[in-house]
Amino acid sequence: MTDTGKIPPEVEYSKAFISLKNQLLILYSQAGVNFLFPVIAAGCLAFVLRDIAPRLNLYIWLSLVVIHTLSRYLLLRQFRHHEITPHNAATWLARFISTVIISGALWGAAGIFLVPYGNNIEFTLYNGLTILIICGLV
Repeated sequence: MTDTGKIPPEVEYSKAFISLKNQLLILYSQAGVNFLFPVIAAGCLAFVLRDIAPRLNLYIWLSLVVIHTLSRYLLLRQFRHHEITPHNAATWLARFISTVIISGALWGAAGIFLVPYGNNIEFTLYNGLTILIICGLV
């Protein structure tokens, strides 16, 4: 930074920053399209598993998916109202990556906590269906 507190032009427009800024714009622009799909898929999965999944697990998982989707919406809204600078670009990337990790953990937990384990054909079918729905989201 200079004495006036402004960022020098050579830092503001470095190739690495411009590349990261463009990547962030692409990531967050695509995030807006995908908001309803996880909630719809979670609702479908909850409907399919309603008879075999423990109710408490099902409600907690479904609530967490909805809360996570709302938090992603708030993050996207906040991103659209802030300018990307060399000082906050890494933070925006870390926030996006953390939402992806949380989403993956939530959907990975679906097969573990929602489908009760058993040595029967029903367990295999429901777990296979859960995996197919999860793979459809990716």
